[in-house]
Amino acid sequence: MFVVTGRPLNLSSREPVAKMDYTFWEAGAASQALLLQAAALGLGSGVASGVDLAAIGTSLDLPPEEKVLVLLPVGRMKPGP
Repeated sequence: MFVVTGRPLNLSSREPVAKMDYTFWEAGAASQALLLQAAALGLGSGVASGVDLAAIGTSLDLPPEEKVLVLLPVGRMKPGP
């Protein structure tokens, strides 16, 4: 399981909304790279949805300014029939 996190406060933009937008864009690019690499290695992967991301951040003891943005489960695929 890959956990992609971000700290929007580290970006240089002055507008809070723009900081969060850039953080999500960067998380999307990182996620895409991880998913593509998993596929290249013959692994199954995807994006977990319906998950309480704040609870994941708490369980990982992340600082308040760091947000969990994406969960990417990666593993060996079960052989088909």
